[in-house]
Amino acid sequence: MKTHRYMGTLFAHSTFDRPNYEKNYALYQEFILRAIIDEDGPMAVKQQQVFSSPFGQPGPMPRPRRQCIT
Repeated sequence: MKTHRYMGTLFAHSTFDRPNYEKNYALYQEFILRAIIDEDGPMAVKQQQVFSSPFGQPGPMPRPRRQCIT
C-alpha cells in the first residue's frame, strides 16, 4: 500500500503570482502564525497529556482511503 499526502493552502494558487505577494505576506505572516499557535497549541498540549495518562485509551484509527488526489 502506498501512502498519499494531500496538502492544501490557505490561499488560491493564483495568489502566489501577484506582484506584491511577498510584501503583503510579510505583513500577514505574523498575524496568521500567532492565530495558529494560539488555537492549536493548547490542543496539542492536552493531547500529549492524555498520551502520558494511565487512564488514556487509544481511540479507533481511521481507515485508509482508497481514492487519493494526485
